[in-house]
Amino acid sequence: RYAVRVNLFIERPGLRPRAEIASFDLTSDEEGNPLLDLVLRNPTPLMYDAAAEVTIHDSERRLIQRVRLATEASRQSGREATRIYPGAEVQYTGVVTEPLFPGEYDVRLYVRYADGLQIVQRYPVTVEPGQFVQTERGNRLRLQPDRIAVTLRPGGISSQVIQIENRMQESCSLRFSARDIEPEYPRSVFAAVEMQLRAPSPELEPRRMVRPVLTLRTSRDADLAPGGYYGYVDVHVSQGETYVETYTVPIYVILDGPAHYAAEIIGVHTEAFEGEQTYTVEVRNTGDIHISPRGTLYLKDESGTILRTIPLVLQPGVDDILPNLSGLLIGSGVLVDPGVYTAEIRIIEQDQVIGTTEVPLHIETAEEEG
Repeated sequence: RYAVRVNLFIERPGLRPRAEIASFDLTSDEEGNPLLDLVLRNPTPLMYDAAAEVTIHDSERRLIQRVRLATEASRQSGREATRIYPGAEVQYTGVVTEPLFPGEYDVRLYVRYADGLQIVQRYPVTVEPGQFVQTERGNRLRLQPDRIAVTLRPGGISSQVIQIENRMQESCSLRFSARDIEPEYPRSVFAAVEMQLRAPSPELEPRRMVRPVLTLRTSRDADLAPGGYYGYVDVHVSQGETYVETYTVPIYVILDGPAHYAAEIIGVHTEAFEGEQTYTVEVRNTGDIHISPRGTLYLKDESGTILRTIPLVLQPGVDDILPNLSGLLIGSGVLVDPGVYTAEIRIIEQDQVIGTTEVPLHIETAEEEG
């Protein structure tokens, strides 16, 4: 016997997906490390996928860390987003690995859901002395390089060294594994490249260094399309029988040939904050190679006159957007009055416009003074 769940959704005018932040907090995990805890609620009769991330900035607006929040389901599946059913509340968590010393911080929460809708919130946070345990998490090992990126011709080969230094006073054991960007990722490096890792003994003594060699070899398959192929090598650290943590090295392999750059603008969000109008644009990479785009948002009135020209850049902590994935471009400008405007958006990669759209933009309220 099998049980099959069938969900029927009947569209009607005015029925739109909506998400609500039931709670969000910077708290502590069982070891006293900083933990971001989000509960997202779906108050509508529609189901949708939702993903969340946080950036933490200090009082000087310097980026401390970008933390991707995940649910238990997304951690198990390897996917970034989690499906939220009507009426459900889902918990997302993420551990902050960078030290948070006493002081003032600006915590920015980004929620993306239902293919183009967004929630962007900012939270001022004060960290008190002794509030968090400042552990060595994320700093026990030093890995170089941060990312392996090579360009190969069909049949080409490249050997890359991963330098791993044990910064602890105790020895540890290393175990290596390969991981896709997400399940069934269409541009998986493991489908295009034969990969071999040669490593010495798994034991790494205190303050010592090892240099595993990663060999990447492409086939001569004429059907293998040019462009980028991506994946991860994970380095798992243990002490005795106890798992400690995992370090990740992204792998970028570019097959030589003409690459296709393209982007789709999924959604736009705006809000007033600290005397500025901020704009957040979600962009999906629909090409076959990673992009590091910038953009421009032209805010127009009902007559088509340009009122504001807003430069857009990738959100802090993000270097690029991989094919088939999405990212956020952010910009800010002078406050505007409430009303309905038109936003013309252009996405640019290497001085080439790879995506453009015009959408209505509803600005409901200006920031209150005081």
